Amino acid sequence: MIFFKSTISGQITAPTSKSYFQRVVAISSLIKGKTTIVGLNDCEDCKTSLNLAKNLGSEIIYTSDTIIIYGKKNKPDDYLNCGESGLSMRMYLPIASTYDKCFTFDGKGSLLKRPLNDIPKVLRSSGIEIEEKHFLPINLCGGLKAGKYEIDGSKSSQFLTGMLIALSFLDGLSEIIVKDLNSKPYIDLTLEILKKFGIKIITNNYNYFKIFGNPCISDNIINIDGDWSSASSLIVASSLAGDISIKGLRQNSFQADEAILKILDLANVKYFFENELLHVKKATAISPFVFDATDCPDLFPVLSIFASQANGTTKIKGVNRLKNKESDRGFVLVNELKKLGVNIKIEDDLMVIQKSKILGGVVNSYSDHRIAMTAAIAGLISENGVEISDPNCVDKSYPNFYKDIFSLEHKY
Repeated sequence: MIFFKSTISGQITAPTSKSYFQRVVAISSLIKGKTTIVGLNDCEDCKTSLNLAKNLGSEIIYTSDTIIIYGKKNKPDDYLNCGESGLSMRMYLPIASTYDKCFTFDGKGSLLKRPLNDIPKVLRSSGIEIEEKHFLPINLCGGLKAGKYEIDGSKSSQFLTGMLIALSFLDGLSEIIVKDLNSKPYIDLTLEILKKFGIKIITNNYNYFKIFGNPCISDNIINIDGDWSSASSLIVASSLAGDISIKGLRQNSFQADEAILKILDLANVKYFFENELLHVKKATAISPFVFDATDCPDLFPVLSIFASQANGTTKIKGVNRLKNKESDRGFVLVNELKKLGVNIKIEDDLMVIQKSKILGGVVNSYSDHRIAMTAAIAGLISENGVEISDPNCVDKSYPNFYKDIFSLEHKY
């Protein structure tokens, strides 16, 4: 697939948030009742989460515009495949541990290379039988108990999300002590969703969480917000190549990647909300900026191409968070964007980008959805076009990305 230089305009509806959707499905799988989810998302990660809920015994009913989940309706399977979803792996390991049953957890592709970190150690502290392994596949036998746990949050917040969900459905009070938590907005998102289900958790500055357990939950209808992570690619495309209006995004969301608006402010790019639409204007000049993306590392790919058009040197902190994504994103961004003419380098935890002319070329996506979307945006401002290898990897998070881009008006 090749993207050529063009000016774009029109309106796009943002897909629903996969981070939000996956959390709602995970919580619903533990509820012996009915959850109606409004706001479908058919990306691969969301399909994986639904399959895991089904494999754990949920009955799932699809209607034209909703998904209805009856948790713990059927006998659970003993084989759980997390696909390529890191969030699913880190959420469902503790969730499955609440069952009095043995499971084999597996995955595919890049997930088989993403480390489990201290997940086995923490679960073993509750008396759970789990293999001493660093990667999937892994076997465990459930029996998670309410109690006191210590978690290292420096690598990812996703396991903490899984523990908060799992412990909420056990009898008794639980406490979690967290050290060096990154991606705090994602924990805010988890707590917001749990609260919508009526689950009470007390936290103190992200270092301490008190989970009361054994909630009384009635039937729920949950509306899924638009996805700021996917929208960030559209926002950057608009700021560089045209004027796009984006529908479906909630202001003041707990989603980490709403931080893209802070970056537009830093770079002096104009945008405004009107009638449920976010309008982003094509920038006549982009100011260089300094930004800490430690808590929103998924923004790195689109920020790298955005920063290449700023009038000076831009520095983005948080590169250490990129090692164990779908690819080694720091290495991939430097390696692939240099091919296109971008002046980019890494200095310790900083990505440093200079104003560059995008010449064009072939980008290896490394089967990473966010690299592929970034390459497409680069093509829109390139001199000679950008070709993307394995473009369909965007199915992981935003299967309609190319369809949405090509639905806009293009002037070449």
